[in-house]
Amino acid sequence: MNILFEFITVSKKTGAGEYHRRVFYAMMDKIRKENSNINVYCLYDSSLGIAYEDLKPDVLQKEFGVTFLDMHQHSLSSLVSNYKIDNFFIACSHYLAFNKQIGDIRCPCICVIHDLCDQEFSDSLLGITIQLEKPDYQFDTNTDGGWKVYYKMNAPTMKFVRWFLGLRRRNKKDCRKENILALFKNNPQTKIVTVSEYTRNSVNYYLGVDKKKIDVLYSPERVYTDTSDKIENATLRDIISNKKKYYFFPGAGRGGKNPQKMIRVFRKFAEQNPECYLVTTGYPTKRFENHIPLSFLSDSDLSNAYKHCYAFLYPSYFEGFGYPPLEAMRYGKPIIASNVTSIPEILGDAAVFCSPFYASDIYRALNMLECNYHHYVSLAIKRFTEIHNRQESDLNKLINKILYKV
Repeated sequence: MNILFEFITVSKKTGAGEYHRRVFYAMMDKIRKENSNINVYCLYDSSLGIAYEDLKPDVLQKEFGVTFLDMHQHSLSSLVSNYKIDNFFIACSHYLAFNKQIGDIRCPCICVIHDLCDQEFSDSLLGITIQLEKPDYQFDTNTDGGWKVYYKMNAPTMKFVRWFLGLRRRNKKDCRKENILALFKNNPQTKIVTVSEYTRNSVNYYLGVDKKKIDVLYSPERVYTDTSDKIENATLRDIISNKKKYYFFPGAGRGGKNPQKMIRVFRKFAEQNPECYLVTTGYPTKRFENHIPLSFLSDSDLSNAYKHCYAFLYPSYFEGFGYPPLEAMRYGKPIIASNVTSIPEILGDAAVFCSPFYASDIYRALNMLECNYHHYVSLAIKRFTEIHNRQESDLNKLINKILYKV
């Protein structure tokens, strides 16, 4: 049997990339254990490269004997035909759907749709909200124009203009939807998998695919290459050694995670609770005394940041699944999270929920957690166990679909 495993998803380090890594290693592990007569081909684009060192061609060819096929040099349809592919696994439709040939594939396909954020953002005008709040320009004394340039580029009017001009990319984004629809309509052997009930309903609404033809298989836990107690980041090491009471908010450099509102609310909260600190990753600048911005964290640092935080913050505007809260719940950390999209589905009753659109509601959630802290600690541990068991079961089902077309 010949399996084609799509590697375009791992050209960038994203949540979908982490999903891809876990599924790939689980699949290869099962092939080894069962000594299956299965040939694995990896579809990549040499012009994009692969962001993960452990997934690069020279590493995987040596470790597993897989064959890499370059989509930059050959057409997708010809590769599927020439290598007699029996099953094609697309780890994230978002990345491969720009390729118009995807609708010409005739072999059985498993296509995973994590979310339809382009359609969701456009339909709700959420894109402009994120653009207006995006912390993408900083003041630099070495830049010509100084404060004048800073205010000009951060002014709401300029941010609106940048969002409006970005609408020109909508046709390019819409083609992804059309190409995935073409694959599904032209190839009856295509199976669609989503990572949450929320995304399944979104696919049904925006793409018109019958919900009965969509399987929901939760995203598996991601692969951590290092979960030791070693802490490389000096600032994080200092925070933990001094036992500071900090709330952890990773990914704060991304507008969709709602950083501006969360930071603004926590500033007021810290004024009344001076023993509380906000630790963010990815956010460019320190915004108030009790704000501690960190840069990108290694796997060991990230796991330690989860392990030692007082609580975890997840005020995101949109998620197709959402790994971070579960990674915090593994350590029994209570969660404050948005009450929108897939987040309530995944977290159940184990989080203090709030609206990401209202600052006062985020503030309410912070105070509510303080009053019910130990209750949400116990709920976090229980919910993590439930979702962990579901993740392991769903991962096994997905691997069986890929290898045995079950």
